[in-house]
Amino acid sequence: MDKRMGQKEVKRAQVLDRLNEGKISQPQASKQVGITPRQVRRLANRYQQKGVAGLVSKRCGSASNRRLDETLRATAIELIGTHYPASGSLLARHTLAATARLTISGRGRTLLLGANIGQGNYFPG
Repeated sequence: MDKRMGQKEVKRAQVLDRLNEGKISQPQASKQVGITPRQVRRLANRYQQKGVAGLVSKRCGSASNRRLDETLRATAIELIGTHYPASGSLLARHTLAATARLTISGRGRTLLLGANIGQGNYFPG
């Protein structure tokens, strides 16, 4: 996975550069970045060892722990598209729970919306 720097990492790199140059102290750097002085020390060490790549989160690009299982998602989308194409995502979620015994959390509802379910324009296939 390609890990890219966001605005947060760019700001951290700028602050850590000033810290390494001796222009600011660790407590000042921690206030500017919004983390504790201990985290600044850890970040500064990683920045010196790995450079800018050390500032990017290690979790960046990995799958979320809260993601909906793909087989469950595919089954839900198929059932809704076949039996309840015009229902909204909340109604579809409750109907799936009652009839097919598929429980989808509120976050899963967002994933169903991503499949155009609940917008009246879902077409299976």
